[in-house]
Amino acid sequence: APAADSREQLMKLIQDEVGKHEWKGPEWLTNLKITGDVRYRYDTSRRDNQERRDLHRVRARLGFFSKVNDEADVGIQFASGVGAITSTNQTLTGSFNGKAAWFDMMYFDYHPKAVPGLNVIGGRMANPFYTVGGTDLLWSVDVRPEGLAAKYKRELNDRFTINAAAGAFNLTERNQAPSEDTALYAGQVYVTMKLPEIAEKSYLIFGAGHHNFSNLEELQVAANLGNTVVNGRVARDFNVWNPFVEFGMPICGRPFAVFADIAKNSAAGGDTSLAWLVGAKYGKCTTPGTWEVCYTYRDYEEDSYFDALPDPNFSDGGTEGKGSKISFGYQLAKNMQAVASYFNNDRMTGTNQGAFQKLQLDIIFKF
Repeated sequence: APAADSREQLMKLIQDEVGKHEWKGPEWLTNLKITGDVRYRYDTSRRDNQERRDLHRVRARLGFFSKVNDEADVGIQFASGVGAITSTNQTLTGSFNGKAAWFDMMYFDYHPKAVPGLNVIGGRMANPFYTVGGTDLLWSVDVRPEGLAAKYKRELNDRFTINAAAGAFNLTERNQAPSEDTALYAGQVYVTMKLPEIAEKSYLIFGAGHHNFSNLEELQVAANLGNTVVNGRVARDFNVWNPFVEFGMPICGRPFAVFADIAKNSAAGGDTSLAWLVGAKYGKCTTPGTWEVCYTYRDYEEDSYFDALPDPNFSDGGTEGKGSKISFGYQLAKNMQAVASYFNNDRMTGTNQGAFQKLQLDIIFKF
């Protein structure tokens, strides 16, 4: 290096020279983001007149997300589990045998500069639709729709924002009669309204969605989780309307929200076509020592929604159940959280009819 008058100048000259030879890699690699989490869960549940069941379960997820260019991103995420639609849990059993990892997500996200606020997503993706309170009336948080979706967001003014989403998702490809493939065509529109006259950060969200299952009737299913099934085949069609509303405001410096979610299957008649959820949430886990609590009550009628998609923990999965869920989360440290959830539910019909209780204790590590 050239002569330097001081140690500081010499160090800078050395750093500059090293920087000339630093390997920077391709642009997509420098934009790569790696995320993941590990969850350990103790799960104990009991039904009427049955022995208590205790499970130790783990969940591991590892995701790779990268910016391809200024208008496109891609994401790939692996997760533990047994390939179930609604869960990435892996039960600790099998005399220490190996545990599988699956493609949990693999998608592209195209957001053209020419249309600000538009995202076109294709592949196996996270749920593109808004859910009030982060709840799961229609499908489990672990469900990954497969197909094509589009999302659009536009601020109308300082107070109103409109959001829309639509998707065409493949459920089954049939190679025998009936030959038509089963698909889900869904759309949603909602408005976010700021309410500064009530309190700072107060808001109102209201909207509706529509889920139309094509050729679901007569689909052969392995298990009956609540829907009407005849000779092993789904006996009803599903054309579901989904209005929802959420109101939020800070109380004592913590976020608070109340919400309601409804699903009405217009293709099912009588008293078998309605599902609904109401709930409230207070607080939010952020920095160490913060906490949150959430309570929901829901009621599923038999053919209110396709029973393979809702939360598998509530009433042991499916529809034809009702009852409460309460959860409490506490931020133990940075990227480390504890959560306790209790389900007090009733199964209305079927072989598992009766009262059902479940307690889950989680510890979650994120990176």
